[in-house]
Amino acid sequence: DIPAAREAFALSFAYVPDNVPGIVGLGYIALLEGDIVGARRFADRATQLSAGIARNTKALTGFRQLLDRAEVERETAGPTALRDVINLGAVQ
Repeated sequence: DIPAAREAFALSFAYVPDNVPGIVGLGYIALLEGDIVGARRFADRATQLSAGIARNTKALTGFRQLLDRAEVERETAGPTALRDVINLGAVQ
């Protein structure tokens, strides 16, 4: 349920404004909706906030790898391949 997930992440910012896991979560939502540019913005913001925090860096690394794969697939196979890449990323 994407709207509920978005709302939950947004609520988390009321408690922790620079909530890196929440920012990464919003990035995943953007990616699921096919918004690679928005997902990249969330990844960049999370990267800025994650400097030196190993726990955040690990989660962000996985997200960035999936985002990179989605961008490559979108360029080579078109926008319909995006959801397949995201689903593969969730399984692996």
